[in-house]
Amino acid sequence: MQGAIYAADGDGLALAASYASTAPPQRLALGEGLLGQCALGREPRIVGAGGAGTAWSIRSGLGSVAPGALLLAPVQLRGRLLGAVELAVLQAPDAATYEQFLSALDLLAIYMTE
Repeated sequence: MQGAIYAADGDGLALAASYASTAPPQRLALGEGLLGQCALGREPRIVGAGGAGTAWSIRSGLGSVAPGALLLAPVQLRGRLLGAVELAVLQAPDAATYEQFLSALDLLAIYMTE
């Protein structure tokens, strides 16, 4: 898994953290790329293997592999956009795993307001 968390910053998103990712963009405009579109529309989405593999490559010391899916979601609290999350995962999540991902966004939103 690889990922990035962006914080809302004026009219865009600023990189706040990343995990196992090499050189993610430092800034994204709202509407820019899949994550910027997700933040602008304020709707989470899953991008399947057909669309996920070109931008990401999940790497380890043993090699690399194209992701099976991208999980994209805005981070919101009471209708206010706080940021956005993008995760590249090896396989598309099942319904329960996806619900856990969405629930974790609520906790992240609380953390991002402090």
